[in-house]
Amino acid sequence: MMKSILRLALFAAIWASPATAGQIITDRPDFADATVPVPVGILQVESGYLFGKTAGTNQHTLGQLLVKTGLSERMEIRLGVNSYEKIDGTGGGVSGFSDGSLGIKLRLLEGHEETGPGSFNLATILFTGLPSGGKDLRATHLAPGVMLTADMALNSVWTWAPFVQYDYTEDGLGQYNEFSAGFSVIRPLGDSTGWYLEYYITLAENGYREHKNFLGSGFTYLVSDELQLDFYGGTALNGDTPDYFIGAGLSFMLSLGK
Repeated sequence: MMKSILRLALFAAIWASPATAGQIITDRPDFADATVPVPVGILQVESGYLFGKTAGTNQHTLGQLLVKTGLSERMEIRLGVNSYEKIDGTGGGVSGFSDGSLGIKLRLLEGHEETGPGSFNLATILFTGLPSGGKDLRATHLAPGVMLTADMALNSVWTWAPFVQYDYTEDGLGQYNEFSAGFSVIRPLGDSTGWYLEYYITLAENGYREHKNFLGSGFTYLVSDELQLDFYGGTALNGDTPDYFIGAGLSFMLSLGK
């Protein structure tokens, strides 16, 4: 099923014409997703590479492919395509494709068009991980979750973007509950470049992963209205060290035609 959906998305992208839906708005590269759904008739593809290092482990993730299109003015459908991962640790290593995902984004509130204090947007993302990866990286169950994400203009330059998220995920010990919450402060650095600073915390059910606090930052660069590059990094503020990540990405959007 995952392969069939991916083939359809790639077929649409090959035959698409340049997008005419304004400037691309992506869910990359910070933790929280944007509140704006992809417009109807637009195919948006987001991708990237991530390197993460923790004590005794190096992890490479290539792909991070998220394919999205609008179903209505307030809703988009989202397919997370399996990434290729290579994990090297002191006890050995594994490599292969990780699980994909499927979800929808629903815009709940839309602020006024003018920038300035009080312009507030709110959206929710419902999603589930799909046990579709390689044998060493595949989950045994669906991994559902929900995110509530918002953004509010503080003035004509600064934006505050908080989020909360719940995941029912799993590791080698079994399935467990995990909560995440945080916020970003965002501002443009000229017509084409954006910058953000982000703090978030992950709280896992007792007996599973350690509670972690993270600080991250990154930049986006608009090559054109339809093409964006990003560069980002972050580090844990507690727990064993080192514990950090760096990455880069490319996102683009295309019109599916009339």
